[in-house]
Amino acid sequence: MTEIKEGDFKIVVCQDIIAIKHVDYKKILVIDKTTHELTEHEPNFISQKTVQTVIKPHAILGILDCKTFSLLCIVESCELVGKIEGADIFKVLSINYIPLFDSSNIQIPNQMKTILDDTKNLLTMGFYYSFNYDLTNTRQKQVKYKLYNIIEGSNKEYFWNYALNQSFFESKVDQIWTVVCIMGYVNIAAVNLGNEKTTFTLIARRSVNHAGTRYNKRGITESGHVANYVETEQMFKIRKRLFTYSIVRGSAPVFFEQNPVNSETTILKNTVLTSQAFMEHVKHIQADYKYVMMENLMTDTKNNEEVITSAFKNMFKVSNLNNCKYDSFDMHEECRNDNYDNLENLVNDKLSNILNNFKYYYEDGEAGKFQEQTGIFRVNCLDCLDRTNLFQAMVCWQVLINQVNIIL
Repeated sequence: MTEIKEGDFKIVVCQDIIAIKHVDYKKILVIDKTTHELTEHEPNFISQKTVQTVIKPHAILGILDCKTFSLLCIVESCELVGKIEGADIFKVLSINYIPLFDSSNIQIPNQMKTILDDTKNLLTMGFYYSFNYDLTNTRQKQVKYKLYNIIEGSNKEYFWNYALNQSFFESKVDQIWTVVCIMGYVNIAAVNLGNEKTTFTLIARRSVNHAGTRYNKRGITESGHVANYVETEQMFKIRKRLFTYSIVRGSAPVFFEQNPVNSETTILKNTVLTSQAFMEHVKHIQADYKYVMMENLMTDTKNNEEVITSAFKNMFKVSNLNNCKYDSFDMHEECRNDNYDNLENLVNDKLSNILNNFKYYYEDGEAGKFQEQTGIFRVNCLDCLDRTNLFQAMVCWQVLINQVNIIL
């Protein structure tokens, strides 16, 4: 692991202001500790100020507003994960706060200190950012919609520090002060394919909508967002050819809750009352992909899963859907005793035509050729974890084999 503790920013803390410098920008950003107003000034603005301390963070995550006081949130240290299309990708290792108030006059309550410490810990659990690559959008979407400006083109569904940057956006200061942070996972690996050097990248983006811990967040919301919604994109590059494939997971798109003690499941709304939210969920996915295959991996033999599956199936009976289909695979039953041949047969046989029809994204930098992924699998089990991971891995592995076969 390569830990990085300094970047291109320098923060000068004074009694009444905080001034931020960037090596590639002429002006400095000044934050007034009293009004919290953000303004840009010439560097000599702080020449008459008494400097209390100087901090050199790697990135600025934004301002955390705690109503009675505010804190500037900074990345204290990070890890260089690798490069995507020449851009450095970083993982947050530790964060810290710089008070935007006179600490001699305001004392932070102990309960709030606990919350702030918990937030520090949370932000070290799978948060990634880049100054030059948009981690919130798939490569296909970046190219298709020409999303060259990372801040303006970012997908707010995966922009986890968006709220922290509201005052930056409202003040219309330069975007050099802002970085987009996703929650999820990024891994970049150099792989030899025969005599060829290739790069394999895996990006998982977790949605900010209906996010929360197990049992506390389940099912769907009125606006069509589901719990534990994650878009996963695998990227495979050889020479100047880039292949990507995307797949999404999320809680079953019906209204339900579970008792954390005995896991008892309760359906909260009937089919009619769920219909609008369900349609919004499908519409959300089809905004990026015309065709959707919803793959339900829950069992029919356990009551706490069967009631969800039944409600899920009913949504397809009453909904007038175009280009969206439902399929179920009872993984607990079909793969009993760790026999995964049935899963492999499902992907290689039953779903092979669908995989071919959905295609994958492809760009050839030399020939100027492009191909879009037109369809996507939307997968769920109960928690969207183990069974979902296994199914998605099997699908993505088959797609990777198809992509490799194109170039061999």
